[in-house]
Amino acid sequence: MKRSLSRFGVLFGLLLTSQLAFAAAFFKVSSTGLSSETISITLCLNGKGPLTCQNYNVASLNLSITTTVPNRVYPSVGIKVNRPGYYPLLGCTPIANGYCLFSANNVSPATITPANARYNVVFDAGSSGTRMFIYQTIAPLNPLIVTLFTDNNNIPLASFANNPAAAGNAIQPLLTEATNVLQTYQITPSQAIASVLGTAGMRVLTEAQQAAIYQSVANTIVSNNYGLGETKTISGQQEGLYQWLEVNYLNSSLGTYLTRGIIEIGGASAQVAFVANTPSNPNVIKLTINGVVYDLFSISFLGLGQDLARQSMDAVQPPLDPDNCYPVGYNQGPITGNFLYSRCLANYGEVLTNFSMLSQLTSVPGFASQSYYGIAAIYFNATFLGISNNFNPLSIRNAITSICSNSYAQLQQLYPGLPQLFNKCADSTYVDSFLYSSPGLNLVGIPVEPVVTISGVPITWTGGYIYLINKSPSILG
Repeated sequence: MKRSLSRFGVLFGLLLTSQLAFAAAFFKVSSTGLSSETISITLCLNGKGPLTCQNYNVASLNLSITTTVPNRVYPSVGIKVNRPGYYPLLGCTPIANGYCLFSANNVSPATITPANARYNVVFDAGSSGTRMFIYQTIAPLNPLIVTLFTDNNNIPLASFANNPAAAGNAIQPLLTEATNVLQTYQITPSQAIASVLGTAGMRVLTEAQQAAIYQSVANTIVSNNYGLGETKTISGQQEGLYQWLEVNYLNSSLGTYLTRGIIEIGGASAQVAFVANTPSNPNVIKLTINGVVYDLFSISFLGLGQDLARQSMDAVQPPLDPDNCYPVGYNQGPITGNFLYSRCLANYGEVLTNFSMLSQLTSVPGFASQSYYGIAAIYFNATFLGISNNFNPLSIRNAITSICSNSYAQLQQLYPGLPQLFNKCADSTYVDSFLYSSPGLNLVGIPVEPVVTISGVPITWTGGYIYLINKSPSILG
């Protein structure tokens, strides 16, 4: 089970060394992520003689503060949060002047928490596993979204299609973790809403199979005393909407005319979303954010995630040959690797021709005038090729032909321990075909920036979902 304590909870660890004779007192203030916001705090040495205070704006990791201590004993340090709407310190009742006091010899980590925060636990039931996110949200007019914790269990809920009653047990360890994390913020499960949202992996199941799985996880959520949110499969169009909201929230573009589009290649589906000039198109969702109206074109292609696309490519018929997408020396089942870039590209071209709408997107008004973030498989394959900072049609093709001319044994030496190394040449060629071939998007002169984080925050569509459900007034319509 992978686990990552969030860099986004608003935590302050304070270490104080108090000495005599104008020695220095060192305040180690560690902010584990304040988004783009700065919180002003005041630190005071409290003891004999006048109170000595200094103001600091905390907005970066591991900010070291040094201050001079007069020749006297200071038994405690006082901490006051100046930003309105925040409780001073978790687990501390401030004294009359608003300060929390801590022993100078034993300063405990202090947590600053917002008043009137909302807490959501969201499960992303994807095709390769289930990811959990714990969110804290304040200020519904312009939401400040903080990711407190993430984890995953690598168990797709869709794998319970024939045993749906067991699906709830699969998320129980994650729910237990969520309860433990929320307790550190003095939040009980009844104060949080838990939702389970399925994506492409769940879309391939029948409605009856989906309903049975969601009933099982809903029962588990309720039995853990959480408020029950939504348990459903979201559409590909919604997934594109949430992903677009997430990236433009993180780059502070929502409510402006400077938004960027997204192109995401997942495991089972691919999404494209951008602001268009076609308000009557059925793929358009109308949004209003802080007075700015967007006609967001959002479309999804089930079957064009890299895993399902590779499966389709493996089934191409002669004269096409799936062997041409795998490195020489890789022999597994019917595959005898014999990588040839142009022929592998032709294999994927055959797959893409079944999705005619993909190549038509460039003619949608507004598509060609924007720049795009390349998400998920686009980023990971660009990183494999070593071109994430220089991503264009020429660089991707040069990198593929250079790297994939190596035998599988040579690739294993070059990339020791890399999971599914045998698929990397096929997957990288697929990204190239999807973005730059004529059966694909055929992007010409349209910049695509591969990203996995924005402003240091990992990108996930669940963040856009949290923005949508917490924004007041509603942005839809």
